[in-house]
Amino acid sequence: MDVRPFIHEDKQTKNKKDEDGNNLKDEEGKTIKVEMTSVEIEEMRINTAQDIRDKYEAPVTAFVAPYWTLEYSIARSCLSELFHQAVYICHKTKSKDYVYNKEEKVALIEKAKVEYKKWKDEDNLSVDEIAYNIYQKIMLDKKISKAVVAQVFSDFIIDADFEGVEADENLSYLVSAIKNVTGK
Repeated sequence: MDVRPFIHEDKQTKNKKDEDGNNLKDEEGKTIKVEMTSVEIEEMRINTAQDIRDKYEAPVTAFVAPYWTLEYSIARSCLSELFHQAVYICHKTKSKDYVYNKEEKVALIEKAKVEYKKWKDEDNLSVDEIAYNIYQKIMLDKKISKAVVAQVFSDFIIDADFEGVEADENLSYLVSAIKNVTGK
């Protein structure tokens, strides 16, 4: 849905409107922007998701990430730590093909676990702050390929414990999409 969370973001703005809903302009003719509140951003998130779902008629169904993007939603979910490990490996193995051997993989996973544990136990970061660290500060800021992260993550989830995935609000849309296409 690409509505950025309020947390940690520089101010998010919207166009300033007059009573009739028209954009107000400054003396140079540029649209005047005003900062959005966290409540307005949350309303925009909910409305954007609903607008996307409403665009399609049966038999087409839209399944929309509840928070920002697919990757951010996974980073907020019960698979967060596992997803962080995949992102961490992709960040640390800067080679073109993100190649690593089994020993390197094990060492990188351990380092990722230490970082994640620090975020939770020492830094007392919230779910949103951890997700923001994974998605914005590592994946986006360091320009890590989403496709490569997906490949590494898919390798990790083959043996993952999926208990709680169906009930996780961050992943339920994916479960529903899978059920929709498989007829289950």
